[in-house]
Amino acid sequence: MKSLRGMVGQLLPRLNAAFPTAVLAELVGFLTAEAGATSVRLWLADYDEAVLAALGGPRGTEPAEVVDIGHGGPGEAFASQQVVTTTDATGITVHLPVSRRAERLGVLTVGLGHSVGAAEARADPALAEVALTMAYVLATAMRYTDSFERARRRQPLNVAAEMQWSLVAARAFSAPQFSLVGQVRPAYHIGGDAYDFCVGPSSLWLAVIDAMGHGTQAAVLTTLALTTLRNARRCGESLTVQVEAADRTLNEIFGGGQFVTGLILQVNLETGSVEMVNAGHPSPYLVRGSRVERMEVDPHLPIGLFEEARYTSVPLQLVPGDRWVFVSDGVTEAAMDETSQFGDDCLAQALADCADAATHETVEHLYGALQRAVGDDLHDDASVIVVDWKGPSG
Repeated sequence: MKSLRGMVGQLLPRLNAAFPTAVLAELVGFLTAEAGATSVRLWLADYDEAVLAALGGPRGTEPAEVVDIGHGGPGEAFASQQVVTTTDATGITVHLPVSRRAERLGVLTVGLGHSVGAAEARADPALAEVALTMAYVLATAMRYTDSFERARRRQPLNVAAEMQWSLVAARAFSAPQFSLVGQVRPAYHIGGDAYDFCVGPSSLWLAVIDAMGHGTQAAVLTTLALTTLRNARRCGESLTVQVEAADRTLNEIFGGGQFVTGLILQVNLETGSVEMVNAGHPSPYLVRGSRVERMEVDPHLPIGLFEEARYTSVPLQLVPGDRWVFVSDGVTEAAMDETSQFGDDCLAQALADCADAATHETVEHLYGALQRAVGDDLHDDASVIVVDWKGPSG
């Protein structure tokens, strides 16, 4: 394999100059010329993060082969977030995670023929830098074209889901102080559940929202609530003023007949201190060592019921190693049969079973436990957001 180290710096300008739908073709040309690649494939994860779809077709933007996440070279690379190599008659193939700050987008597969050994291919940092570059370029290209969005959809999103996913800035984030992963299922037919987060120089802001009802009406409520919270946050308002602004917005439009519940919080990254407002939402779960417990955060009224509602925040403290888990009632109230629900006990047991798992793995484990208990047919949105606190920066 040719040395790529000195050439990676030339890739970003080439991808930036390429038409958004042509970035994959530009990458293929680069790796063929500079790394002697015999084949290049880009795989994108679907909304459920259940499968990877390889891009193909004349323009390299149509879904072709599909593999299950966790299986085969690409599936293993995505699940483990590690470089995986496979060998067959054509030679060595390298599968590299395409991720940015813990947000997993897909996998880059590069065939290198017989020109290099597996250990050398795995250890070459230049290929990992190419995959990282592609992650940022791909995220930007998605703002300009629908081609990649269409390729990662196994089925059409309903209108409500289209609205909800457009609100999510990112599904995951990792920093020295914390890691965060969120997911909402059923991903293609969600209605009222959504979450948002934002980082500042010394803060993490997080909102978890669940609107009353289902479908597009619920998605409208969630969109209005989260957009108002963002607007007030960007104006520099305090946490309680943000929630009160969202309450007024919904009340002005719906007259108190529609509402959302929510947990809105801000973490000081220098101290681990937390300010949280509970607007009628299920309290989060704390995993500390081997202990799992429901946190007691007294709820206020849901957002939107009364024009002059006032909210107060509750002070909390994170300890290094803490895991906070936020779920909607679609998780705990999921029906296992006609008389029983998944409930707090099943959720607590599932959290205990994966207490040592990584953040991404914890989210998948919880959905796996839910699926085994209630089956595939969720009758309500089920959102899971996991925050692992590593320790303060101050």
